[in-house]
Amino acid sequence: MLAGKLLSACGGKAPEGSAWTFQEDLSGANTVFGLDNVVGLAANASIAIALGQNGRTATSTDGCATWTYRGTPITAGYAVMWNGSKFLAVGSSSFASSADGINWTVLSGGLDSQISWGYYPIYSISAIGSLVVVGGFGARTAVSSNNGVNWTLGSLSSTAWGSAAGSYVNGIANNGSYFVAVGVGARAATSTDGLNWTYRTGLATAWSTKTAQAIVWNGSIFLAVGTAGSVATSPDGITWTNQTGLASTSWGSGTVRAVVWTGTRFVVSGDGGRSAYSNDGITWTYTGANLIGQIGTANAFSIAWTGEKVVIGAAAGACATSSDAGATWTSQPNLARKADYFGLTAVRGATWNGLIFAVAGVGGAVAISSDAVDWTPQYGLSSTVWGAGDAYAICWGGSKFLAVGAVGRVATSTNGVNWTYTASGGGNLGSTAWAAKNVLACVWDGSKFLIAGASGGVATSPDGATWTYQAGLSATSWGTTTVNAVAWNGSKFVAVGVSGKVATSPDGVTWTANTGLSSTTFGTANANAIAWNGSLFVVVGASGRCATSPDGLVWTYQSGPSSLIGAQTLYSAFWTGGVFVIGGPFGHVLTSVDGSVWVNRTSAVQATQWGADASHICYSITGNDDVILIAGSVGKAATSGR
Repeated sequence: MLAGKLLSACGGKAPEGSAWTFQEDLSGANTVFGLDNVVGLAANASIAIALGQNGRTATSTDGCATWTYRGTPITAGYAVMWNGSKFLAVGSSSFASSADGINWTVLSGGLDSQISWGYYPIYSISAIGSLVVVGGFGARTAVSSNNGVNWTLGSLSSTAWGSAAGSYVNGIANNGSYFVAVGVGARAATSTDGLNWTYRTGLATAWSTKTAQAIVWNGSIFLAVGTAGSVATSPDGITWTNQTGLASTSWGSGTVRAVVWTGTRFVVSGDGGRSAYSNDGITWTYTGANLIGQIGTANAFSIAWTGEKVVIGAAAGACATSSDAGATWTSQPNLARKADYFGLTAVRGATWNGLIFAVAGVGGAVAISSDAVDWTPQYGLSSTVWGAGDAYAICWGGSKFLAVGAVGRVATSTNGVNWTYTASGGGNLGSTAWAAKNVLACVWDGSKFLIAGASGGVATSPDGATWTYQAGLSATSWGTTTVNAVAWNGSKFVAVGVSGKVATSPDGVTWTANTGLSSTTFGTANANAIAWNGSLFVVVGASGRCATSPDGLVWTYQSGPSSLIGAQTLYSAFWTGGVFVIGGPFGHVLTSVDGSVWVNRTSAVQATQWGADASHICYSITGNDDVILIAGSVGKAATSGR
């Protein structure tokens, strides 16, 4: 909802917006591990390791708070474990081992180089010392007596388990004396050596045809988990008892993906961010609401015990830890994303002050950059009374930035780093008739700030600290309609808003509403943004609507944008010094020299990491003589120019 301003021409020809470069540093560039699904976790006393679905590995030595990428030792990762001397990781026929989680020894050619495994997934792994057993696709099992150096094919597929392609071995555990395998269709089997297997019908008796996803041993019982919130316990892997306690909690029928024993309790994780714990495997306490609050509803594929914490790995690099054995959870985002970042937070306002770009958005997030490429997040705004309230706009007032936002929030900063809250609690805006209205727009006219927003609210201030409420706009036919954007052309303010409302004012005090915009084809569509180029206003809004005016009174509808992008809503507008730039969802960006003839730049934006998703909205546009910056949903930013 940015009001554009005329840039000086001292830097030469302004950028035209034809080519775009995505700037991932604003949202917080992904780590190399990135948004890979965390399918495996393991830990020893000194280090934890995460395994991604694409074979990526990362390690942490500080309780999973920070992570270091360690390469891709295997193809298509599925599971990882610590056997007392080495980490062992498996994937699609691939196997690798590491004494430290950092340096990996890869089995050249995978299991298929030694046995008839084929290029098929290895879903599960268990070990008694150096005796390693794996299971996977088509009831395949294999055993190695020397930590995965040499392999022999197991006999499971020749038992009643069967050898059908879908008869996966999803989990293997051991009690120190023998192995128990579980899988699709409540299949179960036992083996003392990992080579010769005996099929066991007990789990199928307890579960019917539910699929077992994982199994663990706690010193006295095996516990298997699976689809439909299923849990079963067994003292020996032969006789199984169905346990309905988990499914009877808020867990419901969601799939249980992983289970770990902490030494005092079982902790499970699963689909939709579910988690729960139990001391005995019978009575369960659901803790998914807390986990969802940390990582959302990402499927939680893996779980491990570090000796001090439970750690969960989930879809898209999500990670969380619990210091109280699964009761409460803390998100650990730095497996997937760099530690210092603006985040996947919508940018709602952007501006340039001659030296730095500043953006502000949801949750009071702020970031600054000298070049729109390298960004530094700033926590000064959210650390004031402003708190976690959303910022809707930001502008430069000659000597300071002004940020405005939800429930009457207003704050100023001379550098974008240190902020002073100037609404109720720190200034007088809240004590005026403005009260708690959302502030949606701000502009500087050379001598004062003007803000506008909900209920036709307008206020002015010479310094961003002392505010005077201006009732002139709401006293007109504008009434209590929301103001979405305001521009200043050197002699008048022009405000636009909901239902195609327009009003003008020479001083921000006395306002005149007019129907010039709504009387055109623009109609009563919401007007969301306005820009001025020195001789012409451009307004854009809902359904691809666009109009131009030399004075804010007489408006001409421009069909160019809607003819290019259809009825998509336009949210932002800016004048670069050479072209108008407007933006909306799906990466839609259009440019025009005169506001009448428009060029579609969408394909160039979509070709970057901005993409073409409907939810990836361009909320803000700003720039200088060298570069145009667009920014919006989930911290997305892209630039065009030198």
